[in-house]
Amino acid sequence: MTKKQRTILLAILAIAGVLVIAVVGTGIWVVRSLVSRGLRATSSSLLVTLAREVFDRSTPFSADAGAALCVLAYACAGSSQMPGWLSAALRSYCLAPEGNPHVERSGSPGG
Repeated sequence: MTKKQRTILLAILAIAGVLVIAVVGTGIWVVRSLVSRGLRATSSSLLVTLAREVFDRSTPFSADAGAALCVLAYACAGSSQMPGWLSAALRSYCLAPEGNPHVERSGSPGG
């Protein structure tokens, strides 16, 4: 499989993940297409587009929302500006209500 064919396949899988999210609310391809090295989308613009779509459609404070926020924050790492909405979303996610297993808090057991 050529690099171009692999990129196209990953784009198709990423789009399929968004379609699964739209139908059932979460997708088995979210982690693979956003996070898993070697499986995630290799196009930066596709990765950001997918992460924004996942964030917009995911349950607040879910693992999918957190993964999408991480991808979006990492995409901003090379620039001097982070969009205000992203900064606010990251702050909100990190201040999630107690009992959310997807957010690590300092001062909590194991944190």
